[in-house]
Order: sequence, then structure tokens, then C-alpha cells
Amino acid sequence: MPAELPFVLLGKNPPIDDWTKWCDPANAALDKPFAEFLAQQGLNEEAIRLGYDLAPYHGRNSRDVSTMMMSFNSGFVQNQIAAGPESFAAKGGNIKLPEAMAAQLKGDVILGKPVAAIEQNAGGVIVSCRDGSRFQAAKLVCSLPLAALRNVDITPGLPALQAKAVEEVSYQPISIAFLTAKAPFWEEDGFAPGMWSDSFSSTVIPQRYGATDEEVTGLMVQARGDLALEWDRLGAETAMAKIVADIEAMRPAAKGKLETRHYHSWAQEEFSGGAWAYHGAGQATTLPNVIADRAGPISFCGEHTENVSRGVEGALASAERVALEILAG
Repeated sequence: MPAELPFVLLGKNPPIDDWTKWCDPANAALDKPFAEFLAQQGLNEEAIRLGYDLAPYHGRNSRDVSTMMMSFNSGFVQNQIAAGPESFAAKGGNIKLPEAMAAQLKGDVILGKPVAAIEQNAGGVIVSCRDGSRFQAAKLVCSLPLAALRNVDITPGLPALQAKAVEEVSYQPISIAFLTAKAPFWEEDGFAPGMWSDSFSSTVIPQRYGATDEEVTGLMVQARGDLALEWDRLGAETAMAKIVADIEAMRPAAKGKLETRHYHSWAQEEFSGGAWAYHGAGQATTLPNVIADRAGPISFCGEHTENVSRGVEGALASAERVALEILAG
């Protein structure tokens, strides 16, 4: 598939020998837009558009993400593949993991209190919420994504480079339209229910949450990067109507059989600003090295603070790190 090509090229011609060194300042000369790496592999602009820009894994497009970031991602994914598919998901859905962890917590879990400010003082730290409530503690673990943390007033301020990371690190735009089909039109036209295309509906992924693995219970239509932002500008209702029309134009058998159910934009999420953090050219060999730095009584965790693991794995690794930080005093 066209979308697989960039990762094949990364695997065959890795920019660095050890992907875990992706954020080493010694690799600053390689901290260039991913589009430049793909061009060096012989891809022209149209090949780059088809292979990456239509559905970028990181960034709005290939010019918006560092080659070093992509090297990191490629190495991590290869490690996950080597670990085997049983590591990809929890039975019943990955939500089961945090739910099980939350059930083991002792003490109160206070929800619905967005943080407005964090103030360091002689006794530790005071957290002020938007509703005026305040909480004081000797130590603070902050897991806010950087896109949310930049809306929190921290005093005294963070060191310059760490503050720069909070302000400038981007988060992945991904928007998803959930559809159901009143009839299995894919049986009528003979094609698979899922699609990858360079059209407005981009990627259509069948959901299989029925009694058998073969039953298609819904269709998850996903846009990433620039296309996700285009969907968001149109608004949920208009975007979903256009998605349905696009699928029907490509697959006439689907006409009148699709129903829109839900629209979700990660970029419009106030408390995350996107699906996950990524680094642009020039950022990868500077900013990742300071994001996790302890600031007085404040320890930072979350997938964005880790430089060897991504996603849930990165979040869990960061949790272990901050626990040890606090125990060390």
C-alpha cells in the first residue's frame, strides 16, 4: 500500500544506526523535515503526497515532522511487532487497563476541576482550579499533555527550554467519523468493507465488535493531519454528510445504506489538543531532552515525556520514572 512505503524506506535506510538516539543533539544535522528524507530516497512530490501526506502518522504532513521523530516511531513500532500481537490490545478494549488501575487507587479521585494555575512555594505546591478551589501538597505529578499545560499558569516559570517545549510541541490532528451500515453493501459490490483512498473519506476501517470476528458492526472513517483539520473547519454535520457522499460515489452499492453516528476531533479536545505529541524539524534533538525535567516539587509524566516508548507504553514507563523520583526525595 502507498502508506506503507515511507516505513519500508525507513527500515531499509535508517537515518541513524540506533533509533533510541533519535533525540541526541549529536544528530542535529539529521533533524530535518521528513519530506527531505523521502525525497533523498527517490520519491517525487506526488509519491510523497500519496505515501505520507494523505494520512500522516505524525504531523500535518511530511514537512511538519522531523525525520528523527519518524526514525523513533519506526524503531518503536518494529519492537512492538517483535513483541507479538498479544501486546497490542487488552481484552475487551484498552480502556480496561486504566479502569482496572483506577479501581485500585486509594483515596479520592476528584473530577471536573480543570487546573488554572500551579504555584511552587516553600511547602511544596498549590494547585488552583478554575472554580476557585485550591489543593496543596508537598509533591505534584503533572500528566497534562503539553497542549493543555500551556493554558496553566506556572509560577515560578519553567526553565527557558522546557517552557519552549510546552509552548511549541504540536499534537497530532486526527478526526474520526463513526458510521453504521443498514445492509452489508460490501457483499453486494464484492470489495472489502475497509478502504484506503486519496479521497475525502481517506481511510475506512471496519469495526468488528459483534458475536464473531467476521461481523462488521460499524465503519470508522479516519482523517489525519491536514485533512483532519479540513474536516474540523467544515464542522461535524457537514463533514459527515460529505464523507457519506464520497463513499457512495466510490461505491454505488453503499448508496442509502450508511448512517452517521458520531464525530470526534482530537485537535478540538481542550485537554489534549490532539491525539499525541510529535516533534517538527529542529525540535527533535533539543526539546525532548528537557520535557521530563523535574521542576522543584513538580514531576512530569505522560507519553510525551518518554523518548524510547510511545503511547500507553510510554505513559506507563513515565509513571514508573516519576514514582522513583518522588521516592528518591
